[in-house]
Amino acid sequence: MARRRRSQGNTGLILASAGLAVLIVALLGGFAYLKIKASDHVPLDKTTMCPETGPIAVTVVLMDTTDPITDITKSKLKTEFDKVVSSLPVGGLMEIYNLTDVQSQLTPLFAACNPGDGSEVDEMTDNPRLRKKRWKEAFDDPLQKIRTDDIGNGSSGTQSPIMAGIQRVKVDLFDRKDVADIPKTLVIASDMIEHTKFYSQYSSGIDYAVFDKSAAKREFRTNLDDVDVTILYFERSGVKFNPLEHVRFWAKWFSERGVRNVATVRLEGMN
Repeated sequence: MARRRRSQGNTGLILASAGLAVLIVALLGGFAYLKIKASDHVPLDKTTMCPETGPIAVTVVLMDTTDPITDITKSKLKTEFDKVVSSLPVGGLMEIYNLTDVQSQLTPLFAACNPGDGSEVDEMTDNPRLRKKRWKEAFDDPLQKIRTDDIGNGSSGTQSPIMAGIQRVKVDLFDRKDVADIPKTLVIASDMIEHTKFYSQYSSGIDYAVFDKSAAKREFRTNLDDVDVTILYFERSGVKFNPLEHVRFWAKWFSERGVRNVATVRLEGMN
């Protein structure tokens, strides 16, 4: 009987030791998990809201304000703008500019990264409510203001230097060191009617051979290797050329400059 009691005591000791071992393994696993999750939390720059290691992608929106558009086109443009904003990944940089009628002069409207709205973070290692507050104040609210106050509010200008605006984006942003090795997207909201002293589609039409012989080809020489482009295309009444042929002109122009993909969204309404 005494031997049996010693056996039961040994069994209890073994079970207790096994339970302690399991607890230690669980604790170590929990600490390892928290360490991994903490390492996923990248500090943000307080001004740009970008990761301190740099943005993971960049999207530039170039809005042509050199001519007014109708309310129906404006409404559709806002819908497409919302899609562009929602497609920006957490840590992605968005910059928005108005294209003016002054060659190579852009009006900056917005520049910040998407800091995340808190839905993607772990409550054990981060503060979702603080994240959402920061996202709303630094990212969502300014973009909603642009959506309300700026989108589609153009006025008649003396020229439409679209090629010069694209060149400016490339030189001032896409050539920057901090975005050199990340995906780049250019979104252009425009009727895409190039009109400058170097080349005007109003007078010359959209024959690509005419552009090839113009001073604009040399003046606005631009390398857009591996950039993705989306054109939000306004249609103008009274122009002499077919919109589909016009889109093909720009597809060729972008292709010759190394663009990876070109997509065109024809917006409703005749402007």
